[in-house]
Amino acid sequence: VPLRLVWVPITLLLHLAWNAHSADSQLRVDIAADARADMRTPGWENWLPEAPSFAYKSGALRLEIRALSGSLALRSQKALLVRGLTMGADAVVCEIDGDRAPEVALRITGWQPGTHRLNLFLHAFSEPLRYELIDPSGTRRHATTRVDATHNNQIVALHSQVQVDATGTAQWRLKGPVGKPLYLNGFSLEAPQPNSQASEPHPAHL
Repeated sequence: VPLRLVWVPITLLLHLAWNAHSADSQLRVDIAADARADMRTPGWENWLPEAPSFAYKSGALRLEIRALSGSLALRSQKALLVRGLTMGADAVVCEIDGDRAPEVALRITGWQPGTHRLNLFLHAFSEPLRYELIDPSGTRRHATTRVDATHNNQIVALHSQVQVDATGTAQWRLKGPVGKPLYLNGFSLEAPQPNSQASEPHPAHL
C-alpha cells in the first residue's frame, strides 16, 4: 500500500482526535445567583458561588474571583428572563461606594504550561457600562455592555489568550466605571474568541 494512502487517514484521525480533546477540555460556566431552574443556561455548567471565597473548581483547576476595590455579592434581575436571557439575568457583582471604580481579580491556578484562553461574559442590568480587562502581560481590552439584549447570543464578551508558565497560574484584573457596579455573568475557558458575543441557545462556537 502506498505510504501516502496510509498517511492521509492517520493525519485525519489525529486531527479529529485533537479537535475532540479541545472540545472536551472547554469549560462554559454561567454564574448563578440562586438555585432557580428557570435561570439556568442550557449547555453550560450553572455555578452558584459560595461567599466569601467565590472560587470555582474543576479537577485541579481553580478560578477565584476577589474584590480589589468594592465588595462582592450575588445579584439577579428576574425580569430579564422575560426577554429570553438566562446568563445575563444573574451575576457576581462588585459593588462600590462613593467615587471609586470597582475592580476584581480573577486568578486561575492548576493550568498546564502553555497557551490558554479566557472569555468573560458581561451584562449590566440597567445601563451600558464600559469595562477594562488587564491580562497577565499588562495588555488592556475594553468592552461596553448592552441593555437591549434579548438573547444570550447578544451578551458582550471580553477575550484573552495568555501564555502560562510552569507555575500554572494566571491573573487578570477587571475594572468598571467609577461609582457603578461591575457585573460578571459567566466565563469560558479554552474556548475560541466568541466575536464579542455568546451563542443561542448556548454558545456552540465557544
